[in-house]
Amino acid sequence: SSLARPCSFAPSAPDLSRTRARALCVRVCVSMSSLPPLDDGELSGGCYSNGRWLQGGLAPWHPTDDSKVRESLAAAGLGPSDVLLELGCGDGKICRAAAEQMGCRSIGVEIDEVMVQMALDKRGDMPEHLRKLVEIRLGDLVTMELEVQPTCATMYLMPEHYGTLEPLLERLASQGVKLIVYQWELRGDRWKQRLVAQGKGWWLYRAAVEPREKAPEALALSARLLRRLISCQFWPC
Repeated sequence: SSLARPCSFAPSAPDLSRTRARALCVRVCVSMSSLPPLDDGELSGGCYSNGRWLQGGLAPWHPTDDSKVRESLAAAGLGPSDVLLELGCGDGKICRAAAEQMGCRSIGVEIDEVMVQMALDKRGDMPEHLRKLVEIRLGDLVTMELEVQPTCATMYLMPEHYGTLEPLLERLASQGVKLIVYQWELRGDRWKQRLVAQGKGWWLYRAAVEPREKAPEALALSARLLRRLISCQFWPC
């Protein structure tokens, strides 16, 4: 045949893709094989991230897609008066996006010291007027204490740890905080009822906050004012 054939040592495009995939699998397996084995109890106390064991970690670092961040923040309707809390902020990508795209203040909490430093370095590259809107903290999500009330929270964490975060998520929801979850939705009828928007790979939740009951003193004062108002309709006050 006059048609040229590919050389036996030069794989075609499909073969090349398979070759690259096999090479990637080999690299991952070699990397994982070099890590010390852990029992089930230890696995529940952390995770591997960036090739090392992270005690207390709730997910390995993986950056969120730009389109998901942009769409979800827009759906939340954030503005300059809002405060975004990023649960497990990694390199602070969502915190920076909130400042740049929505003009709101953001606080990122991260347990990995390496990622905290990366987030601080990237924040340092921002213009000063945006940089002052972003705060990065080293801390544990389960035990953290905030002196600022957030209006929105985001998280991109492993669903295996959702149970650990349930008390925190419920507390935020009861305070009227909007919650954006990436990649894995929250399970259960209660969260389904709180779902207000969703896109490809993100879900936005918000609980209906019950109005607070008036204190007895406030009710007594309202009754006195009402009686005075009624009496003034019949006699000059």
